[in-house]
Amino acid sequence: MAGMSHRGAKAIAVEIVDTSPKKGMIVRLNSEKQFGFVCAGNGDQYFFHFSSVKDTKNKKFKVGANVKFRLGGNKKGLCATYLKVI
Repeated sequence: MAGMSHRGAKAIAVEIVDTSPKKGMIVRLNSEKQFGFVCAGNGDQYFFHFSSVKDTKNKKFKVGANVKFRLGGNKKGLCATYLKVI
């Protein structure tokens, strides 16, 4: 995963609010700040932190990649968590 190591990344406390898997596409990544956004099939976009990526060995983790994820929540609202490239 080029440029996406999350060693030293601070984990963001997220509570799962919807356990059903969602599908979407990565629409933006910021490797320097270790976050990105995924667009769900319904058009909603959700923030994610690299610490919530569960597919760290997959080199296809990049903008445009299709992913599955779950919805979580933190103090800032809903976010994508448990991301995995499909």
